[in-house]
Amino acid sequence: MLNNGNPKEVIQQKIGIREVKANGKRLEVNGQPVKLRGACRHDMIPLLGRSASRYYDSLDVVLAKKQK
Repeated sequence: MLNNGNPKEVIQQKIGIREVKANGKRLEVNGQPVKLRGACRHDMIPLLGRSASRYYDSLDVVLAKKQK
């Protein structure tokens, strides 16, 4: 909306992702560190089916850390 040819209100806001990079073990978006949380896993244990257990979840973490 204009008021005598001039904008009545101006709102400036930076939005969007301009840069994503891995800096060592840290992920940065637009130069700011981002902490990722959680995981997306689809389990299938032959003897248990699709049920989850703390034991097998912790075993998966140990095995994943060994692969580094």
